[in-house]
Amino acid sequence: MNINLDGQVALVTGGATGIGAESCRAFAEAGARVAVNYYPSDRDRDAASALMEEIRATGHEIEGYEADISDPQTVSSMVKTITSHFGSVDMVVNNAMINTISPFAELQFEDYLHVLRVNAGGAFLTSKECIPHMLERGFGSIIMVSSSAFVNGGGGSVAYPSSKGAMEGMMRGLVNEYAKHNIRINTVRPAVVETLINRARYTDEEWANYIGKMPMRRAGTVRDIANAIVFLSDRDKAGFINGMCLDVDGARIHHLRP
Repeated sequence: MNINLDGQVALVTGGATGIGAESCRAFAEAGARVAVNYYPSDRDRDAASALMEEIRATGHEIEGYEADISDPQTVSSMVKTITSHFGSVDMVVNNAMINTISPFAELQFEDYLHVLRVNAGGAFLTSKECIPHMLERGFGSIIMVSSSAFVNGGGGSVAYPSSKGAMEGMMRGLVNEYAKHNIRINTVRPAVVETLINRARYTDEEWANYIGKMPMRRAGTVRDIANAIVFLSDRDKAGFINGMCLDVDGARIHHLRP
């Protein structure tokens, strides 16, 4: 099954590294024109620059947009700039996220709200700015990148699964409003994906032990998640899939701890 997104425009938030960066690569390979959002920091700026150089070297189009997606004015300005350059936004991947590691008794309310503001608030603001353009086009796709943490309460603190639960609730509300306009909103739930953020929480021995107990005896890759995102974004191949939460987790959701 070949995915053909020629000429369509995909916006990926938090796209400089990890799942976001791999999604940018996968969209480009499918022929999409890519708008990559990244946080205004030296690390993300450098990573986004390297990613854009890599993708452009393959002959595909990508432009970078530095913005804090938790700020309403910044997001509005970013989407205006994107649509001015590309002419539209056809597909959005709400991938940008932060986390905080803390037991509940020590978690500060301000830190809890900050995680929700970036993860769920960023998805809200980005979707709100892009949906009017999708309405003009008569179609669109929004992908919420959630987490198995919403199901099992993991993630390092209650803030993270709370934010992902808010994103999944947002998906359901948006489906009720916009399915009739041919705008599809779906969710992917990754679990145990080998990214720098995830690996930093474990020693090599701890990681190997953790993965060894998974049903498929391996971690997910960023390409595993990106492939699901791009498939769900294709209105020809997945045009009747709307309001779905897809667990891309190697059966992690069915795993019973020993």
